[in-house]
Amino acid sequence: MKILRILILILFLVTAGFFGVSEVRYFSDRDDQPPVMTADRDTLKLSVEADEKDYLQGITARDDKDGDVTDSLVVAGKSNFIEEGVFRVDYAAFDSHNNVGTCSRTVRYTDYTSPKFVSSEPFMFKKSSSYNFDFIRAIDVIDGEISNKVKVMYSTLYSATTDSLITLEVTNSLGDIEKLELNVRILTPQEYNLYLPALWQYIVYTKVGEEIEPWNYVGGVWQSGHYYSFDETEFDYSLVSFNPNVVDYNTPGVYEMQFLMESPSRWLPTGPSILYVVVRDE
Repeated sequence: MKILRILILILFLVTAGFFGVSEVRYFSDRDDQPPVMTADRDTLKLSVEADEKDYLQGITARDDKDGDVTDSLVVAGKSNFIEEGVFRVDYAAFDSHNNVGTCSRTVRYTDYTSPKFVSSEPFMFKKSSSYNFDFIRAIDVIDGEISNKVKVMYSTLYSATTDSLITLEVTNSLGDIEKLELNVRILTPQEYNLYLPALWQYIVYTKVGEEIEPWNYVGGVWQSGHYYSFDETEFDYSLVSFNPNVVDYNTPGVYEMQFLMESPSRWLPTGPSILYVVVRDE
């Protein structure tokens, strides 16, 4: 019996010894400290065309056990704009025990511009019970085509008999909201059949101090919802004129540049087309 007790005691001591060694090894190997991240600047300046690796410039990550873990750095998220062209970027780095270190800094785009609306059709409609604005597109320097996000808002369009204001709105992925208020012409059936100068685009953007070349936007003739080249009609460029002085290129705003067409004969009644010139303070 005494020998059995001795054997049990020895077994207990051996087991306790192994347990103690394993606990010491566990705690010595245990790692619950995340990597420490360091950025060499508070704000990073980038082009809108920068790729993912450009966002990692100037950031390093070091772990107390693994050493340099900068190669594990990733962009964890981007905020909406804090101000135009400026947003916060969140970063993360990992060690071999899956501890995660994080940090943030701001990024400023050096060449950012807000979304722009595009229309290859005039803002003219016959009086109707419904209006289709699917021809309005939106382009963004960050997201590319965002036409599916365009909203068209109006309150007096259905009651209007001549003109009505509409508001276009679109938001890109960084929260920049672009709004544009335009005047829509509501035409009688007779007015809808007039021959008008056709333009390549009916909305054009420019910066303060930079004038556009109006002739670059004249493309042909528009009539009853159809486009015709000058070769297909009795009209030509020489019959088109416009009022360039209506645009104040020194003051941001939306201006209506009117294009007029002179008829080669009294049997071809004509009317005006409108080019919306948006002058931005960029």
